[in-house]
Amino acid sequence: MRVLVHEYASGSGTALPRPIVAEGCAMRDALCADLAAVPGIELLASAAPALPPPSRGKRVTPRANERDTDFLLRAARGPTPSGSSRRNPPASPCTTHARWKARASPCLAAPARRSNWPRASRAR
Repeated sequence: MRVLVHEYASGSGTALPRPIVAEGCAMRDALCADLAAVPGIELLASAAPALPPPSRGKRVTPRANERDTDFLLRAARGPTPSGSSRRNPPASPCTTHARWKARASPCLAAPARRSNWPRASRAR
């Protein structure tokens, strides 16, 4: 399973004050360290070009003048397989989001019924 860790301050918010960016890098690195211990995970972590790379996982970096949503969708999709080309024109953001949502992990989707939630989370 591919997991993309994106924390705004360390991933694309380099115009923020330095203390906030440093805290963002620390949060990103702590989460990456925990996720790296889980077997079967391909870990991707966003990092702005001017900032240090994540402690664990593969670094993904936004392109110059790339919107955050476009960057995250591109990073979540992963690299295009070699030998294939994308001849189709770029889809609209709504279409792209709908495709991403359809492929999303079941844990990201809201449950259809309340009974799917664990018992501990039910109000008594």
